[in-house]
Amino acid sequence: MDSGPIWLVSGLQPDPSEPLQTENSTLLLSALPGNPGSRELRVPTVTIQQPNHVGTLAWWVGDEGVKARVDVAKPADRPSSTLRRLAHSQSALEPGLLALGDGFEKLGPASGIDKTRLVSMETVDFATALGNLPRKYFDDLTSGGEGLPVNVVRGRFKTDLSILFDRSQAGKSFIGDYLGARGNNGIPTQTYAVSDPSKFYLSDSIRTRVPTGIGPNWGILWNYARLWRNISAQQIPAILSSPVVGSEIREFEWVPYKLSGNVPNVGEDRQHTNSPVTPVLSRVQIGFRLKTRRIGEDRYRLQLQVKPVVGIWNPYNVPISANRYIFDWGIFPWLQYASGTSTGDPVALPRDTDPTGSTNPVVDVWLRDQWKLVENTSTTKGKTRLTLETDPVDLQPGEFRLFSVSSAQGMVARNRLKSAWNEEGAYELDLVKANGAPAVVTGTLPNGQPRCIWIGNMFLDDVQNEAT
Repeated sequence: MDSGPIWLVSGLQPDPSEPLQTENSTLLLSALPGNPGSRELRVPTVTIQQPNHVGTLAWWVGDEGVKARVDVAKPADRPSSTLRRLAHSQSALEPGLLALGDGFEKLGPASGIDKTRLVSMETVDFATALGNLPRKYFDDLTSGGEGLPVNVVRGRFKTDLSILFDRSQAGKSFIGDYLGARGNNGIPTQTYAVSDPSKFYLSDSIRTRVPTGIGPNWGILWNYARLWRNISAQQIPAILSSPVVGSEIREFEWVPYKLSGNVPNVGEDRQHTNSPVTPVLSRVQIGFRLKTRRIGEDRYRLQLQVKPVVGIWNPYNVPISANRYIFDWGIFPWLQYASGTSTGDPVALPRDTDPTGSTNPVVDVWLRDQWKLVENTSTTKGKTRLTLETDPVDLQPGEFRLFSVSSAQGMVARNRLKSAWNEEGAYELDLVKANGAPAVVTGTLPNGQPRCIWIGNMFLDDVQNEAT
């Protein structure tokens, strides 16, 4: 570049498209003599008018960190320690200026010039064949320059996150000054006492939705940076989000971060301050079929077989150690079954098959009222959930594993899943009709022909039924 950049300069509203004149600017660099493409570098002048201080000033902000240093040289002596050898192996030994073209021969590897003595760009004039080279490459070269990690928006130096995220510093008072919160120094998940939400939460537009603050935060980044500390024996344990997030599988409209704290509310993405490690739920499906069991002469109790299939996937590059996985499935099917001829014509049932005397062969069933089999805990009391639990399994990097029911068994409060498949496997429950009577059918029709049973309408979620 023959001209310096003209942004990040003094002035209230500098406009790079407007040329600066002598009376309203300060000259920082003159144009190169004999070079038509070169031009002056000027910056707007700012006038200072104070009672005892009157004058002008101008500045141009340049980033020394993006310039190539000319004062880099190969060490004369061999490193005397492992630490120095490591430092030398990670540092440039030559600036590589010969790649720029003619004129830099005296700065090449074979040069006898001690490049570490080039303390300023003016001294580089004496070390090059053409004195204008340092001026021409003013925006590209520096001597002794160091980039400074400054915050150009809010001022001050940027914070070295490697210090803030070091576990040994987690309880120090200065952590709260920078992050707006102090952690409990916990492993695997650190939680936080937030003192300044404006610092701790990274999005002002999301944070203000909840008075105490909510949204993406330093806690998530801190825990992500420290995940490696949880690896043991080349495995990492499953780490749940804190708190655990519950949400519907299908969401037509979804606004994240609407709640804060441990408030159970399905469909809401609640506040969390860590970076979890868990398998990804990659397949969820469920099948239903009817079955009967004989309870008397030509009398059969109608049953429903439920066959779930759940798949999980490890997306990480490290194995997840053996864990049991519990799926608390809030599914409330509604179905309608009918019985009659093999051609699909319903045929009335005998009156003695229903305590209420109903003979209707078309029956509604609300399963929401039937599998209240969840464990009676403070968080599940009174809820209807199909709870599934796997055997302990570990997951290798990229591994995908399916779980299902390996044998016919009754539905209980916590139903076991196996990493296997069997056609006969299913959870079974006796059906109860919408009128509260047991679902009982006959095996034969009045004409002596076998009675057929089939499922008609069905909704996996009963709220989708118009009758709800």
